[in-house]
Amino acid sequence: THMEYQTWDTLSKIWLHQSKNIYSDSTSIFQLWQNNQWLNVERSTRTYDDNHFLVKELDETWHTNSWSNSNKTVYTNNIAGKPYQVIYKQWNAEKAQWINQTRFTYFYIPGCTFPIAITNINNKIQLALNAMHSSQ
Repeated sequence: THMEYQTWDTLSKIWLHQSKNIYSDSTSIFQLWQNNQWLNVERSTRTYDDNHFLVKELDETWHTNSWSNSNKTVYTNNIAGKPYQVIYKQWNAEKAQWINQTRFTYFYIPGCTFPIAITNINNKIQLALNAMHSSQ
């Protein structure tokens, strides 16, 4: 399955390719149309556990005919499959390792529509209602 973005050229009266997303069950690829061909830009690969809950999302960028690590999101889910903790990591190519960036810890209160999120960014703690993951 894919979704293509096109723009209308009013002079030539044709649709022009711009970008495309290609989707599968666990992977999505973003491409741009340049020089009459589709070029890879980004790829996102999702990993699920035995209960079909999202546990990891790996983002890669296209460099010289191969994919390179960019970002990774690691999910720890509660028994209902809702995120309990979400950690964002960035790839450090020089050290060839993942570097922690941000950690969200979610608390679900019965009767509350949105989870409460405790965010740790550079060792600064923030507390807020968070709608981003409320439907998961």
